[in-house]
Amino acid sequence: MKKLMAGSLLCLMVALVSFDAGAEDVDWPENSYLGGIPAITKHYTEAIESLKAEYKSFDYADPEQYAQAAEVAEEMEQTEARWKAEVERHVAEKALVDRELPVTGLDGRPYRAAKAVISGASNRQVGVDVTLTMVEDLSDGTRKESWLKRGFGRGYRGKTPEDKFSVYFMAVDSQGKPIPHSGCVAGAYATRSELLPGKEITAKIIWSLEDLLLMNDFAGIEEITKEFYYGK
Repeated sequence: MKKLMAGSLLCLMVALVSFDAGAEDVDWPENSYLGGIPAITKHYTEAIESLKAEYKSFDYADPEQYAQAAEVAEEMEQTEARWKAEVERHVAEKALVDRELPVTGLDGRPYRAAKAVISGASNRQVGVDVTLTMVEDLSDGTRKESWLKRGFGRGYRGKTPEDKFSVYFMAVDSQGKPIPHSGCVAGAYATRSELLPGKEITAKIIWSLEDLLLMNDFAGIEEITKEFYYGK
């Protein structure tokens, strides 16, 4: 049984090393906007999850299996490092940073969603900056109804809803359907006094590992209401 387990582990490790050693030559399936990031994320996530399962299967009280578990733990670290390096290489090669993404805002908002670009990418997350151009004067709170009632205000670090500006977005696929887990609150770090017509502010979206796994058919970003985001 031990020989079988060791043999199985060796095959798994050889397979991973063989694939990843030539990772720079891999022709990753590409999304039109996110490049190979979803495919790379899927491959390495599955590789690491497989190693984690193998690691947990060992009897750590057995010296031989304990040593094998240590080897698997080292392989997980190496796979993580290869993953990080491959994402960095792919992002640079495909010039993904500053790549523009389709974005659609809601009607009737005091701002217009003008542009969205990838601000950065790692093996754990992708950042997107959405440029909002103000079309309404929100600098004087005494003349406006509550931001919360209008659906785009949110408290931040203990301040009142009027002190910060937040909007809600989700990713959609090529059929216009919401991509699960992609809904997010994008914070625009501008104070009320800056919110004047013509002023451009940046709302920052962060998509996590869980989000990226489902974005192979990503086709754009849509603004959503606070009620939709919270499932109300």
